[in-house]
Amino acid sequence: ETVQVISDQKKYIGKPMIVVIANTREYGLGAIINPAADYSDGKFEVCIVEAPKFYRDIFHLRKLFNGSIDSLPIYKSYSVERVKIIRSKQEAFFHTDGEPRLGGATLEIQIIKKALRVLV
Repeated sequence: ETVQVISDQKKYIGKPMIVVIANTREYGLGAIINPAADYSDGKFEVCIVEAPKFYRDIFHLRKLFNGSIDSLPIYKSYSVERVKIIRSKQEAFFHTDGEPRLGGATLEIQIIKKALRVLV
């Protein structure tokens, strides 16, 4: 499926294996999708893993679990406050915090700074 990821800073068009909008390091089950995460910077990270083209790339996906996926050429990431994802399918599944949801062709995601108050 062709995906466009559009922000103020960058535009990506391709057929990735996965696109993750993350605020912390871990994606789940010990997978470290966003090694350089800073949850307090007021931004999300767009993390894109291109579809592996060779057996060599599939072998290197183990780096997703040791925190070094950002060393792979099939990995891209950048910081955003707002991002729009446009998919070629009119309806497709996406996950929010591990929960699958059915959505339309366009997803818009925005961070709301200082919206969560934490008492320590």
